[in-house]
Amino acid sequence: MQRRVRASKPRERPMRTVGSSREKTWPRIRTKGIDLICKTGFERMNLRKLAKESGIQVGSLYNYFSSKDEFLYKVICEIMSDLLATIEEAIEGTSNPVERLRIYVRTMVVWHCERRKEAYVSHNELKSLPKAGYNEVRSLRKRFEIILGDIVEKGCASGDFTVACRPVTVVAILNMLTSISEWYRPSGALRVELIVDTYEKLIGNMLLLKHQ
Repeated sequence: MQRRVRASKPRERPMRTVGSSREKTWPRIRTKGIDLICKTGFERMNLRKLAKESGIQVGSLYNYFSSKDEFLYKVICEIMSDLLATIEEAIEGTSNPVERLRIYVRTMVVWHCERRKEAYVSHNELKSLPKAGYNEVRSLRKRFEIILGDIVEKGCASGDFTVACRPVTVVAILNMLTSISEWYRPSGALRVELIVDTYEKLIGNMLLLKHQ
């Protein structure tokens, strides 16, 4: 007696999870990675934990980067590029050095307060980058110094600023601004606007600003 062969049903393909597109998944991976780095430091962060926090398989991470080091490099480059674009857009169309300085300071303070975790990772995990990536990111960070240096130089030329040593002054201002992510806490008593006003006055005093 011949056995009847039952036709097998076509296997149903699993439906794509809502929100699992590349455009939505990478920002989630990036955010979770930044959170993990802030909690444990880059050295102790592992990709298995990152995948779990992101809601994807470990192997899926390699659709976005090839290694843990590349993940950090990609994240820091994106953070720095975003901040740089924000500053350039903010000061565009303003030629007065006094106003450009105020915009630069305000933009940096607000960004470092509102995006504290990103700022923290981009400044404190540079040491964890491989040499090639480190050098590239340093070149990107140099743009912030160049923009501020140009503002100070033009302010000195117009008679609005007076500084003893422009390079030292520029580095000192940048260190003041980038260190905000080290101590600012959203739950603290200090409001962002108060920090902005304080930094504007402090930096204005450093440059002997005549229009305060």
